[in-house]
Amino acid sequence: MSRILIVDDEKPVLRVLRRLLEEEGYRCSVASSVHQAKNLLAKNNFELLLTDIIMPDESGIDLLRHPARNYPDVGLIVVSIVGDESVMQDALDVGLYGYIVKPFEPNQVRVCVENAFRRRKLEIDNRRYRSNLEKQVEERTAALQANLAKLTETEAKLRKTNQEIESIISAISSVLIGLNSDDKIIHWNKVAEETFGLEEDSVMGKVLSDCDISWEWEEIKKAIHKCRETRETLRLDDVAYQRMDGKKGLLGISLNPIFTDNNGNPGILFLAADITERRILEEQLAQAQKLEAIGQLAAGIAHEINTPTQYVGDNLRFLGDAFSDILELMKKYEELLQRVKKDNSVSEKINEIEELADELDFQTLIEEIPKAIEEGLEGISRVTEIVRATKEFSHPNMKEKVPIDINHALENTITVARNEWKYVAEIETDFDTDLPLVPCIPGEINQAIINLIVNAVHSISDIVGEGSGGKGKITIRTSKVGQWCEIVIRDTGCGIPEELRDRIFEPFFTTKEVGRGTGQGLAIVHRVIVEKHGGRIHFESEVGKGTSFFIKIPLEVN
Repeated sequence: MSRILIVDDEKPVLRVLRRLLEEEGYRCSVASSVHQAKNLLAKNNFELLLTDIIMPDESGIDLLRHPARNYPDVGLIVVSIVGDESVMQDALDVGLYGYIVKPFEPNQVRVCVENAFRRRKLEIDNRRYRSNLEKQVEERTAALQANLAKLTETEAKLRKTNQEIESIISAISSVLIGLNSDDKIIHWNKVAEETFGLEEDSVMGKVLSDCDISWEWEEIKKAIHKCRETRETLRLDDVAYQRMDGKKGLLGISLNPIFTDNNGNPGILFLAADITERRILEEQLAQAQKLEAIGQLAAGIAHEINTPTQYVGDNLRFLGDAFSDILELMKKYEELLQRVKKDNSVSEKINEIEELADELDFQTLIEEIPKAIEEGLEGISRVTEIVRATKEFSHPNMKEKVPIDINHALENTITVARNEWKYVAEIETDFDTDLPLVPCIPGEINQAIINLIVNAVHSISDIVGEGSGGKGKITIRTSKVGQWCEIVIRDTGCGIPEELRDRIFEPFFTTKEVGRGTGQGLAIVHRVIVEKHGGRIHFESEVGKGTSFFIKIPLEVN
């Protein structure tokens, strides 16, 4: 029976969690303080620890670090109302299996605990496997060293070694093809057989170009010639070929010069791997990075929508109350009308109506109701604009270039990112209204622009946060320069230090603190503009004054 230690200074929470988990068949112990929990951990073999962050004697973070250091097989789950990001990050850094926010649902606890036990088992199995694997590697290494020492003793052992080498070649998980200086095949491993559907016996000794392989022959022949000429390793990526299932695939090929005869003319060793799935995963990763950016903006978009929604709701409630008041007054007018029809003595009823009109402040209602209606309509328009901009921003399924209105795309991106910049900067636009449609992959361009805007916001916030006061400024300009569409994004931020300027487009390079940047933003921008659109990007920067990024996208598709 799995054992769980539950730690919380609130007894009702302890009772609820204990009852819930014991109903699931777990054996539970409880502690109301960190000190008590540490004592229980020292005396018992627990498999899982559920703890609150805020405890009366010590921090729950300290308690999490204790088993992480001393009892690494204990899984860790936080059950807390704490929403502070720094505290949550500290908890995650310890190696949490789960984070349950109070108030919680029973199913949430059940699922989190069940997943934690599964992960714990996987990690324990993985450590055991790694330990066994290291032992096996050491044993295998020792055996190989012993064999290598004996290979020099006799010719028989040399022949045995040659056979082992052939076996190793056959066992390599990549396609391996060896050519002599006449382009005749001298090595053809099992993976090559499976990849191209050609048995080793049918190709050995044949010239490579005589083999029935459906791949880009012209590119392969040029690469073989260049490898021999330069006598250097050559890499080919994304070589199209036909897989055995009839589908198109992509190969990553490495050509290495080898010397197989005495005349100094090198042969070629092909090492190739099917990278089709990897390319698909890279595309999925790019989409995931886009979704990550959208996720980071989600809170801001929600805030932007909440603001107009709030005053739409307030105004509708006001209109509802006002209508009730007007209805009451109209009833009085109706009574007056009926009284007039019956007799001429209506002064008393008139006074009553006048008093009610004063009490309801009827004149104010007449003035405020149109304003409320106008503000409500304005709020609905604002929500509609945000939703439309967010929808157009993503373009998740569009992979080919299409002509787009780049000015409109920039306006959408600015709207989506508004909550990122509105507190630290003003955005000024200067769009060329005569700019023709620009051939782009819309989702990719939007991603690049939003990365540059967020980067500018962070740069400005570094200055605004230092107490200089006021807001910075981001200027976005478009224009046609020859056969290029130029986009300039200028900020009044802190600028880029001279020593870092050669590295800003490197993947994972960042100068920001943990949690504020992954170092992928500008790398993605460079890949999108240069590699995917055949464009250009450069920047100018002055420390303390700001940075300008210049993007050029060709107006014609090559």
